[in-house]
Amino acid sequence: MQNTIDSVEQQIDKMWLELLTKNPTQEHLWQLVRLVPHLRERAWNEFLKKNPDKGTLIRLMTEYNSSWVKTYPCRRIIECFLDKDMLEMIVVNVSELASEAALKAIANPENKILVLILSKIDDPTICEKAGQALLKLSPTQDELIAIVIGGTSGSKKQAAQMLLENEKLPVNAITSILYEVPELAVRVWNKYKPTMGNYPLEFIVSMKPHLPFRIEAAQMLLGRSKEFSELFALLQHVPELREETWKKLSSMKLSENWLIAIKRDVPELASRIEPLLEMLEGERKSRPQTAGDIFWEIQNLYLKSKKNPGTFE
Repeated sequence: MQNTIDSVEQQIDKMWLELLTKNPTQEHLWQLVRLVPHLRERAWNEFLKKNPDKGTLIRLMTEYNSSWVKTYPCRRIIECFLDKDMLEMIVVNVSELASEAALKAIANPENKILVLILSKIDDPTICEKAGQALLKLSPTQDELIAIVIGGTSGSKKQAAQMLLENEKLPVNAITSILYEVPELAVRVWNKYKPTMGNYPLEFIVSMKPHLPFRIEAAQMLLGRSKEFSELFALLQHVPELREETWKKLSSMKLSENWLIAIKRDVPELASRIEPLLEMLEGERKSRPQTAGDIFWEIQNLYLKSKKNPGTFE
């Protein structure tokens, strides 16, 4: 058997030498890389001598499913054509080389590539290097937020401290610091509380572990909110204010959807929700049936079937 293999490989070697005298095309050489392991490295080296352009390498990297096949054009792209778009393409198509590409990009840093690394690469060591590199490039406010979200340890905290030098911050900066750098949360609260909108207040209320100013934030939200979603968050996450929150909610016109959500997520209020649901059901039966009514009947029947497996497929 070994003699047969040796014989075949010798024949392939002979034909390979003859092929080289015939000026093979890039496609010939690439297919040998894919299909003939015995010639793979030699064929690839000859392929590179023909200086494949970026478009050709992208096509080869994206049109085949086999991961090892993709690594050949991918490494050439990393070597010669790496930019933000190429890095993003590598992350999607050849994830096993994403870290290698990211390290190469960090060695020649550009702001937009570093931001991409922070958002797409799942390697804390590489993300910290990207964060530190970006801090040296006069990052914008959005880039500092990217470091807070995607960086680790030192770069995350340093970016947050730089953001806190601003008198005003966008909501995503405030919530990112609260979540990602909890040791600075009290400083964020004390500085931006007077101008803080409802969304960051709801974010604080919903956060775990609880922040020390959670109840104060909840009281502010309860006092100013007229939105069901925000008051619902208070019902779910702040039992200390549940009675006050329910009093405010029950003064609003609550839809059947909202009532069902409260009954599901806050079972302590189920006895108060049931009569309201029954009242809505009675109102629906007393008037001509609409498409919305039929929709509710279908949905409720299906939901009941989920409690009795086998009723529906």
